[in-house]
Amino acid sequence: MLNWKINQKIFEALGTKTDILGIHIPADKVKPVTGDLIQAIQEQFYDLENIFVPAKSYCVALVYASELTKDFGGRMTDYLIDTELLLNDIHYEHYNIRPEVYNYFLTNTAWQQSPMADRVRKYYQQEIHLEGFET
Repeated sequence: MLNWKINQKIFEALGTKTDILGIHIPADKVKPVTGDLIQAIQEQFYDLENIFVPAKSYCVALVYASELTKDFGGRMTDYLIDTELLLNDIHYEHYNIRPEVYNYFLTNTAWQQSPMADRVRKYYQQEIHLEGFET
């Protein structure tokens, strides 16, 4: 098993107290995507007040794949095809399910400077590198 996957499982087993956005999100702020998925994902990268599923999961997967590529090499798609990239995220759809959606964001990378990407990177550091998490 790869070191980052071991750390991910350790992080989960320790039972952290924050979600990926570092805040408690009331159920009334979690909404299903009803229109164009690509547009919803683009909007989710800039809206931290409302959570649209599965758009949030795509955002997280893209950021994780980008960071894993920087830290461990390979291509983003190497990580996006992993069905366990996002542990316990019931909304996560890996690359092989919706390659056209991921391909759009692999070629249009403005999302990397978004508020959501910044927030996810902080969580990634906690989960994958076990940095400064609370138990």
